[in-house]
Amino acid sequence: MVISVASGKGGTGKTLLSTLLFRVLKDKFKTVLFDLDVECPNAGLFFENKKLINSKDVSVKLPKVDYDKCNFCGLCEERCNFKAISIYEKKVSFFYELCKSCNRCYEVCPPKAIDSFEYNIGVINNYKVDNSDFYEGVLKIGDIRTKPLIKAVKKGFPESTPTFTIYDSPPGTTCPMVEAVIDSDYTILVTEDSPYGFSDILLAIETVKKINIPFGVVINKMLDPDNELKRHCEINNIEIIGSIKFDREIQEKYAINEDLLSIAHLREEIEKIAKKIMEIKK
Repeated sequence: MVISVASGKGGTGKTLLSTLLFRVLKDKFKTVLFDLDVECPNAGLFFENKKLINSKDVSVKLPKVDYDKCNFCGLCEERCNFKAISIYEKKVSFFYELCKSCNRCYEVCPPKAIDSFEYNIGVINNYKVDNSDFYEGVLKIGDIRTKPLIKAVKKGFPESTPTFTIYDSPPGTTCPMVEAVIDSDYTILVTEDSPYGFSDILLAIETVKKINIPFGVVINKMLDPDNELKRHCEINNIEIIGSIKFDREIQEKYAINEDLLSIAHLREEIEKIAKKIMEIKK
């Protein structure tokens, strides 16, 4: 079962939930965690005992022109959706910061004058946490090609298929988030008890509905049990599978990286969410 943990905005606690859920599930089942927030991966900060097993570079193909074949027809420039090609005075310029490696320029070029070269966009690190696998993607600083790296990280499965796979997704509801959750069996949408949290979780709910992924909501940093989001979910038949109250002890232990599962009510809530996931799997 593939579980993605996503949110409408950053800072809601999805990495906290992903890592704690991973710790609870891996004690009973073969479980793998993927940090797909490749622009800012931080799930590894929660595991002091992780051991790096291997790293591998990830590259994409970027275009280059063969001037012996090019007739400067301009079709590649015209058809590039990302405005990454410019032709001026018998010169073809590629703006690689804009290129998304979609291959369209190769396909539309009549004389087949466009070739490619490999360009590194980041790295995948594979760690062991106890006897379980943890993968993270780290995007090259300044690069924009999050989707190809997310795809590459998701292919880093161990030899045997795990019982549970957890994707710690990028925040927001744009292309990287969609790429992370698209093949999930179930998505946990994490939000916070705030006006911003409420506004952005509505966007996340709309997104997963459009791509037909079953989901449930977890309210983190909850101040008032009778909040606007909870009422909205009840009215619209949206399942709340967990809620974590706003607690200074969680903040303090989080800040110095102490074991959060030592907090009784937090462990109870994570185990409740894990139980719900196991019920869905059945």
